[in-house]
Amino acid sequence: MANGDKKGGLDAKFVHIPKEILQDILLKLDIKSLVRFKTVNTFWFSLISSHEFAQAQLSHVRDHKYRVIQLGNMHTPCPSVSLRIVNARDYYNNLVTIELRKVFGEVDRKQVSETVVEVFGSCNGMLLVSLGSYLKRFILWNPTIREYKTIRQLGYEFDPLYYLAGICCDETNDDYRVVVVVVSIAREISFAIYNNKKKCWERREKSYFPYNFYFNQAAVSPVNGILHWVVRRVDDDGEDREAVILSFDMVKNEFKEVPSPRNFPKDNYNNLVFVSAIDGFLCVSLRPEDCFPDRLNIWMMKEYGVEESWTKLSN
Repeated sequence: MANGDKKGGLDAKFVHIPKEILQDILLKLDIKSLVRFKTVNTFWFSLISSHEFAQAQLSHVRDHKYRVIQLGNMHTPCPSVSLRIVNARDYYNNLVTIELRKVFGEVDRKQVSETVVEVFGSCNGMLLVSLGSYLKRFILWNPTIREYKTIRQLGYEFDPLYYLAGICCDETNDDYRVVVVVVSIAREISFAIYNNKKKCWERREKSYFPYNFYFNQAAVSPVNGILHWVVRRVDDDGEDREAVILSFDMVKNEFKEVPSPRNFPKDNYNNLVFVSAIDGFLCVSLRPEDCFPDRLNIWMMKEYGVEESWTKLSN
């Protein structure tokens, strides 16, 4: 049976191409060609749009990196969002620029806050991008196939101040999940998870959250799919203490601290601390208060969850 159907005047009885061979051919194509070939027939459309194809493509585009997301057409009622994809080995060589037009809808040019764009993470090539102030809505954007989906935020019983947010993959259910933690000025906490397959938010009760954070923060997710942020631990008197790495495990549905390096300064309250991922390994960086802005101490966790595996890379 042919892997096609009759669409746009095409005869469904063209020669059969095994799925594995067809996928291998498509993986070698550029983004513009993939978008064009999605219109061949429903089988090709489903294959190119599938989560399986997106994962397979990752191994073929390791040199391609998302670089800059920027606003365009700001002088019009319909601003756009564009993404530049570059070669990781040659950052001055742009491979392609992808633009989403009218992604905001029509906005009043006086409402500058409605055209704020923030990236809150990525997972298997899918970007989580917020549109507008206070994270009123997200888009899940797959630049490879030039498709995106709008997610409306939940309403809150208080005025949100700052957010922790991130995207991770639910491998068991072949799905994406968006995790959002919101804090108010009075330090009230709201916690919710968006289920992409069910297309709905699931609000989770979080009566005890002994941490503070003071700016919007995107999650870092190494290859294990667990989300990580840097927060301030709070003592019993409500006073801020040292910065710690907080993780959220989607499988276990729980927050917990990741052990810091043994020689990590405990009195790091006034230092800039942030997490990142290098080659799939969790890293934590600290900029000492008395050092130049470009001076960083970096540790890498070689075996996840094992305190003794932290290795200092630079100082």
